[in-house]
Amino acid sequence: VLKPGGTLVSTLSQPSQEKANLRRARGVSYLAEPNAAHLAEIGRLIEAGKVTPFVQATYPLGEVAKAEERLENEHVRGKIVLEVSA
Repeated sequence: VLKPGGTLVSTLSQPSQEKANLRRARGVSYLAEPNAAHLAEIGRLIEAGKVTPFVQATYPLGEVAKAEERLENEHVRGKIVLEVSA
């Protein structure tokens, strides 16, 4: 849902300005740099049960193309997880 004149923010790629124009909106992308201290704190919060990520689907690493296709073609509400075997 995007109101006319709103801002469409993507963390994956630059949003289509053509699609944004249909809603008289502005498209912007946002890319965060990884931060080891922040990631460690998030890990502690998850382990303590204070934060629970919502996992939409889990795929083995060998099915990365299938996972990527789902991200590109479906509305994914949670995280897509790739399992890496030891």
